[in-house]
Formats: sequence, structure tokens, C-alpha cells
Amino acid sequence: TEIDLYGCWRTEIGAGMGLELGFISYWFPGAFTRDADGKHVSYDTQELHAAVSQGAASVGVWYAVSSHWAAFAVDPYSGVNKSSRGSTYVEANWNPEIAPGWTLNLHAGRQIVKNFGPYNFTDVKVGVSRVEGPWTFSLAASHNTGNAKKGDTALWTFFDSNGRGRNVVGTRWVASLTRAF
Repeated sequence: TEIDLYGCWRTEIGAGMGLELGFISYWFPGAFTRDADGKHVSYDTQELHAAVSQGAASVGVWYAVSSHWAAFAVDPYSGVNKSSRGSTYVEANWNPEIAPGWTLNLHAGRQIVKNFGPYNFTDVKVGVSRVEGPWTFSLAASHNTGNAKKGDTALWTFFDSNGRGRNVVGTRWVASLTRAF
């Protein structure tokens, strides 16, 4: 389970230009790992956010203020405890309306995991969304440049309780249907 709490302040800083400053907390109840000393490390993460927008374009940055971004606590190569506070995600988005009710969705981002360089990645997305009343349908192709593994060390490979690994990087198609209320 993931529970996200997001708060932000937005203002207009010029003709059609906006500024957003925010804080987000990601909670993963019961999810934890252990550091090299056996101490409990939660997956819970807190970040500060800042973005500017102009029309359909925006650029933003996310900065981790918690000690361990997504429970990154032990260097997988040395076994040494490290803090990933200061991990940063930078993104650029452009979402112009291409026809009434239709929006083109373009995104590029870069994740830098502080003290865990092999986990850094770039992601891009190209998609389209359609709004019909309270409903939004989206279809996109997304690509992530992260490494599933480096040598014998699993990086962006997630394992289930039976030890089966799944590569979570590469190209994926994503479809969604959401309803506003």
C-alpha cells in the first residue's frame, strides 16, 4: 500500500506564468528494510517540490529531505550504510491541447539517487489523453533508462516473495481511465 499526502502553494508570478511550492510525503505502511547494522529503515519518503509553468509547459524539481529516499540505505557494492537524503528528480512537461478534449502529453525527467549513482535514470513519456465530462482516458509509451542490474547486483529489478525478479526499466505502454469527483 502507498499513501501520498501532498500540499502545495500556487501563485501567478507573471502573465500566464505560475509558481508552485510544495511538500509530499509517501507512506508505505509496514514496508521496511534493514541497514548494514540491522537497523529498521522505512520506505517512507518526504520531498520538497518547486515548479514553474507557462501555458502548457512546466519544469519542476523534487528534493528528498528524508534520510533515506525510498529506503536506499546500504550501498549494494560495499555494504556500507549511506544516506540518500538530497536525491533529486528534475522534470520538464509539455501538455498542449491538440484538438477539443484531446491533449498531447510529453514528459522528460532525470532521477539522481544521492550516493547511489548506479540507480540514476532518465525517463521519457509520449502520450495522449481525452477528457469526457468527469472521465479522462490516457494512453502513453514510457521509457526508463535505468539498469535492471549491474554485474551480479540487481538494481531496478524487483523481487516477489518467491524470489522471482521483474525488470522495471525499459519501454512500457500505460493506459489509464480516471474519474474526477
